[in-house]
Amino acid sequence: GDRLAEHLAYWKQHLAGAPASLTLPWDRPRPVLPTVEGAQYFTTLSPDLTRALKALSRQEGVTLYMTLVAAFQILLHRYSGQDDIVIGTVTSGRTQAKTEALIGFFVNTLVLRTDLAGNMSFHELLGRVREVVLDAFAHQDVPFEYLIKELQPERTVGRNPLFQVLFT
Repeated sequence: GDRLAEHLAYWKQHLAGAPASLTLPWDRPRPVLPTVEGAQYFTTLSPDLTRALKALSRQEGVTLYMTLVAAFQILLHRYSGQDDIVIGTVTSGRTQAKTEALIGFFVNTLVLRTDLAGNMSFHELLGRVREVVLDAFAHQDVPFEYLIKELQPERTVGRNPLFQVLFT
């Protein structure tokens, strides 16, 4: 009802004018016909690096997740040349106590849009990412499929709407 309308209004405002795609350099030409081929990259951080990142996160008043998102968005900015970085992430989808004990798949996809324009410090970027992540999680009750239906973003065959990169 009213809560859904409030959450939807947030997403409409937050995603207004978002870029339709993230333009990354390709190692081969994009296929003429869309495929579902993609890639995943998994990595493990060393214990020393993990400790250092956790310490930095505590010092900056953010979570380790927020620090990693900020670093990842800097990487995407560097390779794409774009200032307006939009990525996806997932959430458990269990925002109400009554769903915590239920068995089932409640995962929802969230959109994280961060403006990297300007010559900001990493400290400033962490503050911006913190705000973006907290706002997105505060408005996570809109199912991603419903958000797409309501926003009707520009669609291109072979591309995910709103974001092409998922960070988990």
